[in-house]
Amino acid sequence: MKCKTLFPLVALCLIVLSGNAQYAVSQFSVSDVTWNDMTATAGSGFYNKVTPTIINGISYSYVQGISGRHDGPGWSTQIAIPYANADGERMYFRKANGITNWGDWNEIWHSGTSRMLLNKPVDNGTDQLQVNGSAIVDRYRLGNIATPSYGAGTFAPAGSTFAIYTANAERLRVDPSGNVGIGTTSPQAKLAVNGTILAKKVKVTLNTNDWPDYVFHRDYVLPPLLEVASYIREHQHLPGIPSAEKISEEGLDVGEFNKQLLKKVEELTLYVIELKKEISEMKEAKK
Repeated sequence: MKCKTLFPLVALCLIVLSGNAQYAVSQFSVSDVTWNDMTATAGSGFYNKVTPTIINGISYSYVQGISGRHDGPGWSTQIAIPYANADGERMYFRKANGITNWGDWNEIWHSGTSRMLLNKPVDNGTDQLQVNGSAIVDRYRLGNIATPSYGAGTFAPAGSTFAIYTANAERLRVDPSGNVGIGTTSPQAKLAVNGTILAKKVKVTLNTNDWPDYVFHRDYVLPPLLEVASYIREHQHLPGIPSAEKISEEGLDVGEFNKQLLKKVEELTLYVIELKKEISEMKEAKK
């Protein structure tokens, strides 16, 4: 257990440090009070607490530890190692808050039951973090105890960007405005993809108030074919359809483009019906 290895080393350091302090009183057995009852003026030394002690809401029947005493405000420190408790292997430290009172207990993470490792070679005995690299984190969260939802992101600063990397290269980012970019670092829309999208189905919701069913209404004025021909000669594309130059500059609005194409198909249908009617009338006139 790593705690057993670390304990003598920490103890030796505190004994050496106590030589420079005004208080170097050794106390090897204190069983009448708990750790939380001890003031910061207690002497330096080893302690074995047999009175139940509550540390961070957990009750421990036995606690061993070291107390380093100094008369300077906030300079005294303590390390506590609970045992004979089903909660597992834990280690805590705290420092004085002023001359007589203690601050809160802080748990020391280690590679015993509570694994962490961080920048050490990853042994991957039982994951529980095992980071072997660098990290700059500000309010980073994975999971939420209060709700059954999970997520990851940044809360501060306000202009921060969330990015995902693979093979040491950025692949996806969410900018401060909420725009998502894939293959681009400057998304100008809610989703900007610099590459190919492969999908089995794409559904676009549109405002159907101006859907071109109106072409079949009785009061719709169908453009004369001569006018359409004149427009095509002048602009080299159909009326209402964006030019190649415009699409190159602004891109293609899929929903709007399909609406205009449908309008042209419906107009073409009316032209064919009208042409069929004229042909039938000509055939009847020849009889």
